[in-house]
Amino acid sequence: MLRVGDVMQCLTSMEELDKEVLENPMLLVYSSGGMCSVCTVLKGKVKIMMHKYPKMKAVEIDGDEHPEITSQLSIFTLPAIAIYINGKEVLREARNISLELLDEKISRLYDLLYN
Repeated sequence: MLRVGDVMQCLTSMEELDKEVLENPMLLVYSSGGMCSVCTVLKGKVKIMMHKYPKMKAVEIDGDEHPEITSQLSIFTLPAIAIYINGKEVLREARNISLELLDEKISRLYDLLYN
């Protein structure tokens, strides 16, 4: 399974995203933009944070290249992070994201699912 610590797989269609959501018990979807410097910095920090969650897969959507995906997800500001558990979106953070608070929320969800 591809992990965010290795490479964050870039999705190019809603079909790919739907498949990932269905196949992975816990999935982080990172939406960013090529011209967004905050997105680039945050992505590196998210990769580091993800090492704590080896069973959670992460994928990326480039909102500049694939606005049809982000608009279908009702993501209109970048960066955005959505967490899916068993096919349902359970958490969404966007724009000004506190990594500390995000980590706490993910930790709680991860523990409920895997412990």
